[in-house]
Amino acid sequence: MTVRQLTREEAVALGEAQAWRSFLSLPALALAQLQQERLFMPFEVFDKAVVRLLGRPVYKNEYANPAALLAEYRGEVKAPTLEEVLALIPPEKLIVVTP
Repeated sequence: MTVRQLTREEAVALGEAQAWRSFLSLPALALAQLQQERLFMPFEVFDKAVVRLLGRPVYKNEYANPAALLAEYRGEVKAPTLEEVLALIPPEKLIVVTP
């Protein structure tokens, strides 16, 4: 099933109207946003919803591949390891800070 993508104007209007507050649960909100190319809510809300949906911390670079997050939710793939998440970052941009 193909989901109709919001136009830029529709996404902005939904965000400004805070329409995302009408969703009944954070997981439902995460599923709706993961299927859209344009963000229609504050990123902080989206992040919280995806964390709740998947039951684990989600690294910011993982959002570049929403299909992988959806596949994880559907049980088609396992959650990536930290090493796999770090491998998504181009080597020239990777900085690891440890205590």
